[in-house]
Amino acid sequence: NRWRLPKAVTSTGKKKFDRKVAISAAGEITNYLAGSCERIIVAGSLRRRKLTVGDVELVYIPEFKIEKLDLLTEGRVNQADKCLQNLIKLGIIAKRKNVRGSEVWGEKNKLAVHCKTGIPVDFFSTTVEAWYNYLVCRTGGARNNTLIAEAYQRRRWKWNPYSAGYTDNHGLPHRNASEAMVYENAGLKYLHPWERP
Repeated sequence: NRWRLPKAVTSTGKKKFDRKVAISAAGEITNYLAGSCERIIVAGSLRRRKLTVGDVELVYIPEFKIEKLDLLTEGRVNQADKCLQNLIKLGIIAKRKNVRGSEVWGEKNKLAVHCKTGIPVDFFSTTVEAWYNYLVCRTGGARNNTLIAEAYQRRRWKWNPYSAGYTDNHGLPHRNASEAMVYENAGLKYLHPWERP
């Protein structure tokens, strides 16, 4: 089976925003969100240094704290989710619908809009183990992701962009512990984000 890119990565025909507008929106949101995350980074076309972008993509690892859930129960609470709900209350972001008209506000993926600029903002939650693999995928571009997936296929392996790495021809999982390893294990030359097609 040929590996297919997620629609969110390959969608076209979107309104474009000036890089400065996108940086301003990303900066405001990350300033709020950073304190509730173990890691956070701007990905997508903004990380690839494009002059105009269709959206802001943020990849992050949420921080969890033990908090009281009710009078008798304590549990792990996702601090990034709490922060994002607060950003909605403050009117900094609002939830937005996908191309099918459905609201996407799940555990891993959340679609929003920056209210001041109108630029779409996509939030992608991941884990420490999957960080570098996921970051390469969400930095893109679509052609870059296709080249990586095809290079793994030529080795009879499968790139798993939303998990820790890839599975080999025996079905065994392997972790990519850096962005460079994503390319190296595919037999490709490493490309800096701004070099990626």
